[in-house]
Amino acid sequence: MDSLPTLPRRTWLERASLASATLCALIGAAGLSESWLHLSEILPWGLAESLATRRDESTGLLVFGIALLLREFGWRAALWAAVVPAAIGLRGLSAAIEHRDFGFGGVFARLGDTAPVSSPAHLAGVTACCFLIGSGKLLWNAIDRAPRTRLFGTAFAGSLIASVGFSTWFGYIAELPAIYRWGATTAMPPLTALAFLFLGLSLLSMAWREENLRAGGPPAWSPMPAAIASLTLTLVLWLGLREREFSYLGQKTQTAMDQLATTIRFELELQTTAIERTARAWGETSVATDVAWDNEAGAHLAGARALGNTSLAFLDRDFNPRRLYPRTGTESAIPLDHLADPARREALDQASRNPGPVLSASTTVRLNDRLAPGFVIYSRSTRAGVTTGYLAADYVYRIFFQNLIATRVKIADEYHIRISIGLDAVYDSAPFAPADEKYVVERPYTIADRRVRLTFAPTAATLKMDRQFLPEIALFTGLSFTVLLGLSVHLARRARSGQTAAEFSNQKLQAENSERSRIEARLKISDERLRLALDSTQIGIFEWQVPTGQVYYSPGLWALLGYEQSHMPATVETWQALVHPDDLDLYRRRTDAQLAGTSTFIDPEYRVQARSGAWRWISMRSKSVALGLDGHPLRIIGTVQDITARREAEQALRMSQAEARKLSLVASKTDNPVIIATPTGLIEWANEAFCRVMEYSLFEVHGKNPAHFMLGPETNRRGIARIRRALASGHGVSTDVVNYSKSGRKYHLHLEIQPVRNESGVLENFIAILTDITARVESENELRRAKAEADSASRAKSEFLASMSHEIRTPMNGVIGMTSLLMETTLSSEQRDFVNTIRTSGEALLTIINDILDFSKIESGKMELEHTPFDLAICIEEVLDLFAMHASVKKLEFGYHLSREVPPWIVGDVTRLRQVLVNLINNAVKFTPKGSVFIEVHARALPPIGGEIPRVRLEFSVRDTGIGIPADRLDRLFKAFSQVDSSTTRKYGGTGLGLVICQRLTQLMGGDIRVESTPGHGSAFIFNITTEAALVTTESAYPPLPAPLVHGSVLIVETHPTAQAYLRNFFERWGARCLTAPNATAAAELVNHLPKPPALLILPAGDTDGSTQSDPLGHLSCPRLVLFPFGQVPPAAADSNSPFATVPKPPKHTTLLQTVQSLFAPAAGRGTGATGGKERPLADEFPLRVLLAEDNPVNQKVAIRFLERLGYRADAVINGSEAVDALEQRRYDLVLMDLQMPEMDGLEASRRIRLLPLESQPKIIALTANAMQGDRELCIAAGMDDYISKPVKIHEITAAIRRQFGSEVPAPTDS
Repeated sequence: MDSLPTLPRRTWLERASLASATLCALIGAAGLSESWLHLSEILPWGLAESLATRRDESTGLLVFGIALLLREFGWRAALWAAVVPAAIGLRGLSAAIEHRDFGFGGVFARLGDTAPVSSPAHLAGVTACCFLIGSGKLLWNAIDRAPRTRLFGTAFAGSLIASVGFSTWFGYIAELPAIYRWGATTAMPPLTALAFLFLGLSLLSMAWREENLRAGGPPAWSPMPAAIASLTLTLVLWLGLREREFSYLGQKTQTAMDQLATTIRFELELQTTAIERTARAWGETSVATDVAWDNEAGAHLAGARALGNTSLAFLDRDFNPRRLYPRTGTESAIPLDHLADPARREALDQASRNPGPVLSASTTVRLNDRLAPGFVIYSRSTRAGVTTGYLAADYVYRIFFQNLIATRVKIADEYHIRISIGLDAVYDSAPFAPADEKYVVERPYTIADRRVRLTFAPTAATLKMDRQFLPEIALFTGLSFTVLLGLSVHLARRARSGQTAAEFSNQKLQAENSERSRIEARLKISDERLRLALDSTQIGIFEWQVPTGQVYYSPGLWALLGYEQSHMPATVETWQALVHPDDLDLYRRRTDAQLAGTSTFIDPEYRVQARSGAWRWISMRSKSVALGLDGHPLRIIGTVQDITARREAEQALRMSQAEARKLSLVASKTDNPVIIATPTGLIEWANEAFCRVMEYSLFEVHGKNPAHFMLGPETNRRGIARIRRALASGHGVSTDVVNYSKSGRKYHLHLEIQPVRNESGVLENFIAILTDITARVESENELRRAKAEADSASRAKSEFLASMSHEIRTPMNGVIGMTSLLMETTLSSEQRDFVNTIRTSGEALLTIINDILDFSKIESGKMELEHTPFDLAICIEEVLDLFAMHASVKKLEFGYHLSREVPPWIVGDVTRLRQVLVNLINNAVKFTPKGSVFIEVHARALPPIGGEIPRVRLEFSVRDTGIGIPADRLDRLFKAFSQVDSSTTRKYGGTGLGLVICQRLTQLMGGDIRVESTPGHGSAFIFNITTEAALVTTESAYPPLPAPLVHGSVLIVETHPTAQAYLRNFFERWGARCLTAPNATAAAELVNHLPKPPALLILPAGDTDGSTQSDPLGHLSCPRLVLFPFGQVPPAAADSNSPFATVPKPPKHTTLLQTVQSLFAPAAGRGTGATGGKERPLADEFPLRVLLAEDNPVNQKVAIRFLERLGYRADAVINGSEAVDALEQRRYDLVLMDLQMPEMDGLEASRRIRLLPLESQPKIIALTANAMQGDRELCIAAGMDDYISKPVKIHEITAAIRRQFGSEVPAPTDS
């Protein structure tokens, strides 16, 4: 068996053609498979929809693919099969244009049904055209005539079909029907589009391959595919932008229509309401006189006449007109029979049955002396429930709609408008003349139970204003780019062809030189014969006898240069005198090397002067053919050849390559101005964009430095100097400059300069690319101006809030302070209730003010947090103290629990953390009618900062058993001024800012807040913060454990698990062993199993009588600690010898320690409580001489009364100047200083006081209504020691005095 021949390896063009033809055939086969096998019933919808093609389409694609495959394998006759897709295309085109069938359908009908259900009724027009074009080119290739024209046509057809296929496929991906329908109702299926893409690529690669084989290089039509592709993409972009522009105008018109319809509906409701109100007022009038009627009707028409209300009539119960307004000009309307008009009669009938106003159908109303289309509003007038008549208001449609369009919606100049009710047009803009019918939008609306149709057409001015001409700009830009791209590809092809020709010439010359070398080897044996042969050639020969200096030059050598041999001496010096001075050194070095014997063969190239004076390039090849004993040459022979043509070809090649590089740079940078300059900075070339922007022609700027004509008054001279330094050093530079055009127009430009070097690294040119950034610079300037304006507005807002805060807090201080003092006087129960109401209302108003101020600070970004260490337990206990009484009144379980991992001291803002807890506890107590409210705190360690400071994540949970929050309303909790519902606001009050402030504060503290709630079971507000464990060195928080507890146990009886956990954690941290039980019965059972009784019993109030009959734990003789509700009377000790003490709930850390110690102290009494006797006045503890500086008499009185309650008698002054004078005359320990006072404010007074001698320095505490961010810092900076914001409370003064005077001070002495 003969072996199979080895197939040649295919080129990439052949492989591309094979792959494209295969994919085309596969797509056709897939379409036929779906049609025959009904794959759409089993495939997913998206895939089935993609396979939905006509059978004749799939057949044509399959034939195309198979024919091209067979053509690639050498069977050209297979291309005749293209008659099948040609027939399909002809039939489809005929059906698409004339909807006729030429009878080919019967061929495909035999294969099954005509087409799948989802396929179109006939081929799309563009599909039929592609079939005809593709089949025509295949049939032409089957004929194989006129190869040049045939290949050009094949490439054109392939490019066109591929572009159509790609554009259609892209249209499906981008969901642009205007692209994949190509302006027709029948669209090309996506699978067919993909097949046409592969068909076009196959035709294009086939034509390119054949042309390359025929011409030996890139075809002359090589720019055509790129140009067609670019043109197709341009058309796609143009269609897409047109579709977008049309959609935008339609949406804008629809918005205007909706706005007008809403305005009409709203105004009709207003007018019917006004007529109803007038009818009701007229019915209730006791004296129905003409004057009263004129007043009532005139008042209504004064506001309704602009809306087309021409008259107002009053009808009696039999619908007869009795009164009319206005009287003049409407006399003919008096005898009007309202029942004669069907529309009026129907409206009156409805008005007699319905209590409300009725709008009539379209009718005619009187306008001056003529009738106009309009409508009537009827409203029944009653007195004491009895109908007295009907009020009728006539409206003219045109005036009504014209007023709304011109003054309310304000679109009269933007649209031509037509309004139709039913089938009648009741309003037309004058005239209704659409600028373009395709932009007319019509839509029906239901207004007042009537079908109203609005027709809008944008005016020519509106279209001109809204149109941005982006499609036209894109089309023009795309066409320009297409031309430029085609030109660039054409120039690149020509440059490549020139380079190829030069390389071919060089190779040919090298081959000739090689052949010449072989000939020189035979010179020894045929010297004379060769001389005779070469005398008539273009190659000169010389022979040099070195010892004698004789040189023979052939006649052909001198003939090359135009000299006569007889006139040229046969010496070396004669030849040397013709060498170019620049090449003489090279010539001598090479010749000296040959004469020295170091080189036996030299082949220098240099210039010599011809007889005409021109310099000719010659190639001299010289060889030493005889050598002496010393190695020096004795005889040298050589040839001289004119290589000027070759040198010029090489120079042309280099210039062509440089030109190609320039054209490539221009093609890639054509959008921006581009300059090519010499190494010295002079312009060699500039593109069209530069000439257009700078308004100079290339002739005007050629050979000039840009700095000589582009600079102006605002150009940065240092930037220009930087550019010059970069150019001088041959480096690139990038900077922003201000340049001016020829007309003086200023441009902000970004300049990018890069050097261009040749293969040897020598600088040849600079390329400068300029980008117009004028719009960006102006935008940045505008943003800076806007920021300055916003900062100014923010400062004005802050100053306004500060002023309002001060003005509101000043009277609030008097209200709350005086009610606090009044509450301590003898009052009746009713008076006490009134005073308590005033105080509660004032505090509620203060809470609202504080919330708004805090919210404003957070929103403006001016809220700053402190970072100071504080005791977390004390912070929580202070919060619980505020609500303990309220919780006790509602009988709520109230407390907190810190888990073991929570650090006792943390670093943060204790005020803001307390504010969050106060808000959450306040809500919890407010919305919890029964049950419990507890705070739980857990911690999670975080990586330390800097490896030293331990960081923790604290999670606070505020849980209650209150009313809960519905799940669908949780999203309202953290919105400003929002509550769960309005009923909650009315019942419980609040501004809706508390939780918003909590959320913002937790976020500022590095955390967040969330809520978990079940309606009817309670809520849990959980927030976390990121903080640091305070590195505070303090004494132990727990004293030594009492001896009985060291060897005994503590029995805790507590029902609530959180309260139980708090007590257990407290005693276990102290070192005691704890036992817990939920109630007394369980505790008794636990005690029965203990080896010995507990050393301490802790239980709630109610199980403390100690008798064995009612108390299961009555037999125990250990000390008892009873926890009773806050604010209630402590329970009395039982008749027992056991130690007994009480502590209010929730128990505090310090209180528990002191009480437990008192139970086991030897000197402690029995039956002690957590609270001692009546506290002594603060003045006894801290005797101080006090000065009050306050200009407001009410606030001065409040502060003096508060100080009297604390045991102080204060001196008062009304401004800062008097305060300074008082301190100069006598010594004071404490000064309570207001800030805003006449003559001298509190800040300046504090600065003056700090200049007094050291022995006269008092403590200064600010009492001010300034509560804005930064006010405290201003006070401290002025020399004050503490700060209290108004309204002032007595406990705040007490706390401030204790902070400033931590140890008791000696009693003041008169001085």
